Amino acid sequence: MRKSAGSTTPGGTPAATSSWLIELYSWYARYTQGAAAVVPKGLILSLIAVCILGFTGWKGWEMVYRGRVGIADAPDPYGHRASESPRRAA
Repeated sequence: MRKSAGSTTPGGTPAATSSWLIELYSWYARYTQGAAAVVPKGLILSLIAVCILGFTGWKGWEMVYRGRVGIADAPDPYGHRASESPRRAA
């Protein structure tokens, strides 16, 4: 498995944690203020949380599929590792 040379995701876990805290605050506002907290505060907070989670998912996909972080390269039949395979013309 390849090791990451540092986190390539800006804020990975802190972003997910902040999203959780935003939703916790949204729930608390709804609990204490009732239906008045839904529009626009609850809607805006939920939209921010969804954007944060979407961004962290996108950056996680990029780390795995483009950066190949956490991927064990299996050798091919010729004994090359996937990251060391020679390029072939189309």
